[in-house]
Amino acid sequence: MSDLEEMFKDLESCCLHNPLWRPDDVQRVIKWHGDRQTGPDSSSIVIVRLKTPPIFGLLVQSEDYTGHGCQCNSATSRRHTLASLLTRLEEYELAEILES
Repeated sequence: MSDLEEMFKDLESCCLHNPLWRPDDVQRVIKWHGDRQTGPDSSSIVIVRLKTPPIFGLLVQSEDYTGHGCQCNSATSRRHTLASLLTRLEEYELAEILES
């Protein structure tokens, strides 16, 4: 099982609902920024090229375990251009990707 498949499996069991794309749809990973895992204090931003239009996909994932339990946040996006996909990121997320 690939890192991406494993991540989706974990996220779909808690906080990723109705993803706009799945690992089977991925032609290749363009950029993976983060720790390639789920769990305490993890975060990843994954940009992929998809097999069918719209051809660019984004997964943003973060989990933070606080004294009040797990705060899990994840989402997927699909866009026709890489530029429009990148507008889905917060400014600090975009800066992290560009610096890595």
